[in-house]
Amino acid sequence: MMGGVFVSQKNSFLLTFIMLFLSIGCSNTHIIKPYELIHIKKYGTLYKKDLERIDIREFYSLGDSIIALHYDTNELLEYSKSDVTKIVIRDRAKGAKQGAIAGALGASSLCYLLCPDNSGDALGGKEAGAFIYFFFGGFLGAPVGYVIGSNDVYKFITDKPEAMESKKESDNTDVDQTRPPAIVIVKDPEIEETRVKEKMIATSKKPPKIPNIYYALGPGVGFGNMPTINNSEESTINEKSGSGIAGSYQLWFPVKSNIYVGLSAGGIGFSQEDGEVTTTRSVENFGLTTRMYPKKKNYYYEGAIGFSRFSQKLKLTGKFSDLSDSSINGIYISAGMGTSFIQGEKYELLLNGNVSFNYFEGGKRATLIRINLEVMFPRRKTI
Repeated sequence: MMGGVFVSQKNSFLLTFIMLFLSIGCSNTHIIKPYELIHIKKYGTLYKKDLERIDIREFYSLGDSIIALHYDTNELLEYSKSDVTKIVIRDRAKGAKQGAIAGALGASSLCYLLCPDNSGDALGGKEAGAFIYFFFGGFLGAPVGYVIGSNDVYKFITDKPEAMESKKESDNTDVDQTRPPAIVIVKDPEIEETRVKEKMIATSKKPPKIPNIYYALGPGVGFGNMPTINNSEESTINEKSGSGIAGSYQLWFPVKSNIYVGLSAGGIGFSQEDGEVTTTRSVENFGLTTRMYPKKKNYYYEGAIGFSRFSQKLKLTGKFSDLSDSSINGIYISAGMGTSFIQGEKYELLLNGNVSFNYFEGGKRATLIRINLEVMFPRRKTI
């Protein structure tokens, strides 16, 4: 019992250490003074003090103002620095690399320090454990680092330059007050400001490119009641409910900026064992789907209608040949909602849930609830 507690505590400590290690070095904060010119031509997010978030493709700052180009519409935006909390330039690919390296090194180091040394076992030595945990930590750290991203955070000071000289340096060690490489001090900032503004105005006049088609796919989980086809003496399973793995694929076509219609395909499968017989039941859907976003929102509602097929296979455990293979056809309707919780420059990650009602031949039915994690590309334009 004590040994199990020690292992649990050790695993908890290991995961905690990895998460803390991943959070180090993932963000650099730059304090921008009023007389410093900064021009960044990268995808990022501008955060206003009224809690509004705006994705931008470029921004320029000098004096008391910030001008930026809206990522989706190319609209030229201008703000007072006093209205802006920060601008975050996020590099998720770099974050994934940092996460993989940090996770691999952190996990292998801790395993070498904490794992028991079973020298008599070929795979039980500390060195072998550290080697295995190196890959485990990297595998865990990459997606965590991707979600966190490697961020350059730009914060702006609105005080006058002469007042800045009298201020004391901040004692916050997490803030990097050194000038980032993108900042350039120019001899004649008025000429530079005019030149940059002219270029940004020219860009803002270009119409945004709206994708004609979107792709989305991803895994999920599902649960609900499944029918059975009792056409085989080998099966004694009467259970009609369960949970399993789901998957989906969609093609979306924009009708309006916030309304999409598409074709969808997906399914969910349950597996049960009864003695030496394994029964696999699955429902597959093929239909027409509609998705609607409220104006300038990241959440959406969707509905679908189409064809459905229920399949049931029985086989002996450990064997490849089926004892029986049956299927029946039907129709389905579904409704659900979801949200876009991560928006990248070229894609977005969606989390959604839906309930589907399936009606098959012979009066058989299946009511299923699914929770899906999807990646959609290219990124949806919020115009």
